Amino acid sequence: MDTLRPLWKRKGVELLLELDTKGRANFSALLKVAGNPHTASRRLGELVDVGLATRQVEQDSRRTVTYTITPMGKRVARKVNELVELLEA
Repeated sequence: MDTLRPLWKRKGVELLLELDTKGRANFSALLKVAGNPHTASRRLGELVDVGLATRQVEQDSRRTVTYTITPMGKRVARKVNELVELLEA
């Protein structure tokens, strides 16, 4: 259950689904989803810690950080989307 813990917190699901839609995104793009830097940084760090996303600091610009959804993150996102569809039906 620890893998799902970030999803129950503020903006966790939204960030995972945004990564699922885009595949990869930089911090600035994900900040728009989270609403504030503290929430974005914390939630993305938790998604990385549990293996739902990866974090990469770009070589050319150490200020550019890119997040990528992992295969496990894709599976979890698919299940979340299925749950949303079931609840909206």
